[in-house]
Amino acid sequence: MVDGPFDVMQAGRMAPIQDPTGAYVGIWQAKQHAGAGIMAEPGAMCWQELMTPDVGAAGKFYEETFGWTADPVDIGGGMMYTVFKSGGTMIGGMMARPADLANVPPNWMPYFAVENCDASAAKVGTLGGTVMRPPTDIPNVGRFAVLRDGQGAHFAFLQPK
Repeated sequence: MVDGPFDVMQAGRMAPIQDPTGAYVGIWQAKQHAGAGIMAEPGAMCWQELMTPDVGAAGKFYEETFGWTADPVDIGGGMMYTVFKSGGTMIGGMMARPADLANVPPNWMPYFAVENCDASAAKVGTLGGTVMRPPTDIPNVGRFAVLRDGQGAHFAFLQPK
């Protein structure tokens, strides 16, 4: 645990934690605010993805901490992707940090659903953000882009197939 847990007024109780690979995440216990009420609709969060140097250690941590299952999937080209599930519901994913991103710390990236990935990514630049990875197709999934807002926070758009 990094700090806490502590109350967020009457909304809930939270604590920032760090997994054994160095990725930070916040945990939430609802009081008057249940948390995200809308998911996977345009403008709402639709996926979370962990990029880490040690998928084994991270997978074990999230399985033991939250009771998730970590299901590795061969996505071709010698690459594996892990899908996290809570019960039978897919709730996020995990990938090994590529060698060319060795200077990027382990991190969770939120994905927000959009109706048009290309148009949404183009708009980011006009609002002071930066397109870090231009819109790209993911076979059988949809189209995504990685972005950075004006304060430096990274996030992604996903236009589901």
